[in-house]
Amino acid sequence: MGKPKVKPNYRRRSLRLPDLDHCKRAGQQWCCSFFKPPNEAARQRCQKTKARGKKSFALRYGAMGFGGLMFILMTVMHLLRKSSFSRALTDSDYVYILINLLIWPLAGYSWGVAMWRFYEDYFSDRSSQPPTSRT
Repeated sequence: MGKPKVKPNYRRRSLRLPDLDHCKRAGQQWCCSFFKPPNEAARQRCQKTKARGKKSFALRYGAMGFGGLMFILMTVMHLLRKSSFSRALTDSDYVYILINLLIWPLAGYSWGVAMWRFYEDYFSDRSSQPPTSRT
C-alpha cells in the first residue's frame, strides 16, 4: 500500500519536489532513482578511464567535449542572430568569439572535474552495497 492519493489543488503555488528520503547517500539524492548499481562492464570501462588519469578525463571530455561543443553552439547562435544584411564580422564579433573561447573550455574543464568526482563516488566499492536504514 502506497501513500494515499491527494486530490490536486490547482490553487497551490509552491513547487512540490519528489520525496527522495529513501536515498541515504548524502549529496546524491537527485540521482538515486535514476541510476542502478554499476555492472561489471561499466566498472571495467571506469578502470580504463581511471588509468588515463583525472587531468586527461577533464581535458578530453570536459574542455574539448563539453567546452568545445558549447563554444561552437554559442558562436553559431551568435552569428545566426545577426541581421541578414550585416554578415561581415565586426570587432565586437571577434571579442565575443574570444570571450567564448576563454569561458567555455574553462567551464568544460570544471564540468569534467565534477564528473570525475561523481564517477569516483558512483563506482566506489561502497556504492554497490545497499543503503543502511536510519532506524
